[in-house]
Amino acid sequence: MRIKGVIFYFFLTLSGFLYSQKDSIWFDAEWKVESKDAAVFYRVYEHKEIRFKDFYYFTDYSKDGLKLKKGVSLEEKEDKFEGEVVYYREGVYISERILYRNGFPYGTHKIYYNSGKLESIKNYAFGVLTGPSKVYYEDGVLKESGAYTENQRNGPWKVYYPNRKLKEQGEYRGGARVGVWKVYYYNGTAQD
Repeated sequence: MRIKGVIFYFFLTLSGFLYSQKDSIWFDAEWKVESKDAAVFYRVYEHKEIRFKDFYYFTDYSKDGLKLKKGVSLEEKEDKFEGEVVYYREGVYISERILYRNGFPYGTHKIYYNSGKLESIKNYAFGVLTGPSKVYYEDGVLKESGAYTENQRNGPWKVYYPNRKLKEQGEYRGGARVGVWKVYYYNGTAQD
C-alpha cells in the first residue's frame, strides 16, 4: 500500500513538471503589469504545481535584455518570493543573494562586489534585520562587525582599517551610538 502511494506521488510530481510552460509578463517602472509596448521590464516564468502549491520560477529582465533577478515566486504577478532570489548588476554580476520565506526576507542576505567577492552578510527573520552582521573590504578583509535587533544596530560594534587594525569600537543601542567609543590610529594605537 505504501509503495502505491509513493508511485502516485511520483507521477503527480512528474506531471506537474511535464505540463509547465514558459510565459512572459511585462511591467512598467513601478513593477506594475503593463502592455509590452509601454513596458520597462519583463519576466519570463514557468509555472509549476508541487504538492498542490503554485510556484513561479522566474527571471526578470530590463527591456534591453539585461538580467535583473531570478528566483521563485508564490504569486504569478507579484513578488512573493520563496527560497533564494539572486539579483544581478549590469546583467552579469551577482550583486545580492537573499533567502525568502513566504514573501519575506528570512535567513542570509549577501551583497557582492563586481569582482564577485563578498561585501556584506546580514540575517533576516520574517523581513526584520536581526542577528550578526559583517561588512568586508573588496580584498576580503573585515571592515566592520556587529549585530542587529529589529532593523537597528544593537550591542558591541567594531570598525577596522584595511590593514586589519581596529579603527573604532563602541556600543549601539536602538541604532544610535551610546557611551564612549574608542578610536584608534591607523597603526592600531589608541587615540586619547
